[in-house]
Amino acid sequence: MTSALVALAAHVISGHYGASAMLMALPLGMALHPLGKERACVAGIDFTAKMVLRLDVALLGARLLGGG
Repeated sequence: MTSALVALAAHVISGHYGASAMLMALPLGMALHPLGKERACVAGIDFTAKMVLRLDVALLGARLLGGG
């Protein structure tokens, strides 16, 4: 749930500033780093770090290579 809230906040902030949502999520994630020790957050953080972040980096790279 925490990862989803960070993603939503990053999306809203990126729409306001016109930047990538991933770039906005990085400082949010860094600010919430202490939550990584909470047992309730570990599964969501692991999934997001392994699957979603990799997909987002690949899509961002494809966008940059495609000139978009």
